[in-house]
Amino acid sequence: MAKRPIFIFSVTQIQKLSPSFQRISFQSDDFTVDKNSLLADAHPGDYIKLCLPKAEQFVPLSVDNVDLASMYKRSYSIRSLDVVKGILTMDFAKHVPCGPAGDWMANVAVGDQVAMTGPGPVQRLNQSADSFLVIADVAGLPAAIANIEALAPEAKGLCIFEVPHADDQLEFKCPKDMTVSWSTTAGAKPEHIKSLLEELDWPAGLVSIWAAAEYSLIKKVREILQPKKISSQFAYLSSYWKLNASDEEHKASKKKLSSAS
Repeated sequence: MAKRPIFIFSVTQIQKLSPSFQRISFQSDDFTVDKNSLLADAHPGDYIKLCLPKAEQFVPLSVDNVDLASMYKRSYSIRSLDVVKGILTMDFAKHVPCGPAGDWMANVAVGDQVAMTGPGPVQRLNQSADSFLVIADVAGLPAAIANIEALAPEAKGLCIFEVPHADDQLEFKCPKDMTVSWSTTAGAKPEHIKSLLEELDWPAGLVSIWAAAEYSLIKKVREILQPKKISSQFAYLSSYWKLNASDEEHKASKKKLSSAS
């Protein structure tokens, strides 16, 4: 696999969307398709890794002085991008307690510099399906929205979202025949999603499923959907975080869950 490029971005805009979401826009003259042809294949919903120093950085960032081995690396979904102007926008979910990325987000200011690597692709909803099922919590919501906005206008299906606050119900472009069910929960509580899935009148034809959420929720979704024997081409089930676990501990649990399925 080719090594993903490193970009140095400057923060250009910070916008509070809701109690749990903050939108941050970045710009880099190097993040253009003219300077990197690979960016022609980048899309909203792809991931990019935010690279944060473990110690305070006293010199201006440059591609030459970024030491990825000594940095925290956290993956986030791209909300929108302009590879002609070198603009990248991401919606960040706030977690309590917060880790290195949360600390950075709480203190970031316009003009700050940050290193990123990527972008990289994420499996999307299979557009050849007859209907769609999208499941996400606060961490998976930005990528879920990017997936839904890429669907055809005539797409039909169900979106099940869990967020910490009622005001976190973000607005987005959704096909008129996609039903959106919101639930407000404090913490990782899969009961709402579990009950909806168990009561769901499973549609006829091919169903494409895309789910991204906390580890225990994704584990429960896997258990409920296992009897459906859905092809991997039509199913993306990924935990994006784990309650009371570090990023490294979550990755270990995620690997074990994937190998058991």
